[in-house]
Amino acid sequence: MGRLSWSMRALERGVIGNDAGVVRTVRGSVSRRRARLRGPARHSASAPAEAVAEFRRTGVLRVDPPEGPGAATAVQQRVAGRLTSGEGCRDLGPPEEPWLHRYVVDAHLAEPSVCDLLDPGVVRSAEAALDCGFRVRSVRVYRNLPPTQCRDDDSLYANLWHLDPNDANDLRFFVYLRPTTRRSGALETVDRRTTRRVLVSGYLDKEQIRGPARRIIDRRAVVHEGPAGTGVLVDAQRVLHRAGVCAPGTYRDIVQFWLTPSVEPFDPGWADRLGPDPAFHGGGPGDG
Repeated sequence: MGRLSWSMRALERGVIGNDAGVVRTVRGSVSRRRARLRGPARHSASAPAEAVAEFRRTGVLRVDPPEGPGAATAVQQRVAGRLTSGEGCRDLGPPEEPWLHRYVVDAHLAEPSVCDLLDPGVVRSAEAALDCGFRVRSVRVYRNLPPTQCRDDDSLYANLWHLDPNDANDLRFFVYLRPTTRRSGALETVDRRTTRRVLVSGYLDKEQIRGPARRIIDRRAVVHEGPAGTGVLVDAQRVLHRAGVCAPGTYRDIVQFWLTPSVEPFDPGWADRLGPDPAFHGGGPGDG
């Protein structure tokens, strides 16, 4: 990328605060504004004010399970056989070791109990963070394993610092299905304000981070370690994030919910109406 081209791209990123581009940023903003104006009364008061303020400042909110790790552990026990054998799964890791990044195909249909991890407390937090209603676009369950042939800085499974390139209106909610530490690939994030600084100080793309940008990330990154059931709500278009690389002898089992603004209030029966995930059937991710 030429110097002038990169400078213009960096300026754009600094202004809009993400890597989605102007069109997707505007489209996302319009979508969220429409949901706020046409949807039900705003939900800011339904979640703790300090939690809402924390999310709006950083773009990240940790949501620990109210009843402990039991529900997540139960889900993990139900999907562990699939993730180990590969039955009913899709391997999306690097060509040299595709099994490093293994998804359960249509996880919410294969194991409906995974949907229970989006509990009422999470719903309230997400509504407050978006300041509108939302719907679930997709539910993913996947396992990350340690590389044996690839290097840790190769593109293995979203382990390079990145921003999701989708319309800038959605949130991601990640839930650990087993205890997860830095060593076993815990999620890492950089807050919104720091992300803006990184985007204009040497971040070319996920495989090229130079100069001040790299030093800023190294100083400000947060590693989200926690027991089974630990949840992290992320504004993934405005918050740089990555999966940690699993060390030998470890692995990470995780659930990802993709949440998008909606003019309709949250539907408690959403899981019964969410169809197959188009990403596994020739469509785009999150099109459900």
